[in-house]
Amino acid sequence: FKQKTAYELMPSLVGSEMCIRDRVISVGTNIDRENNLKAALAALGHTYGALRMSPVYSNPAVGFTGPEFYNLVVSFETIQTVTEVTTFLHGVETNQGRTRQGDRLDSRELDLDLLLYGDHVLHGDGIDVPRGEILEHPYVLMPLSWLLPDDRHPVTQERYAAMWTRMRKTSTVLLKEIDLDLS
Repeated sequence: FKQKTAYELMPSLVGSEMCIRDRVISVGTNIDRENNLKAALAALGHTYGALRMSPVYSNPAVGFTGPEFYNLVVSFETIQTVTEVTTFLHGVETNQGRTRQGDRLDSRELDLDLLLYGDHVLHGDGIDVPRGEILEHPYVLMPLSWLLPDDRHPVTQERYAAMWTRMRKTSTVLLKEIDLDLS
């Protein structure tokens, strides 16, 4: 018995079947933060149209010493597959100067991660949806719970607002809402 990958079980998620789904991504930067956020949002808006966004939060670098990060969560609809969305996100990162070599825990111009692809669960071949960081990092869960408080995590089925309430009680990471004009 050969175990099938998520792609074999749900080929429409990586193939060309036209199906509109909510995509949710995290956006983070700690180098030239405001300009990199604006560039990322402009590219996302140009490609995907209307964007729904959380506020921008600042937080200390985690796992290394460096400038504070700005983070937010963005939602949009598209007919693109998981692979197409991920490829596009990597292209935007590259256009802003990100290189994917060396230490993963380091300052970066831009970090765009696909958090959610509707309510699908897809792991393997470089895809991690829902992204594990949702359950691990306040700088991902807090803006997600602001944007989609009543939506449920595809695996745990817990509402994001409830997940944030629980994480907030034990988190030592200080998040501050930042007032930015990202237009």
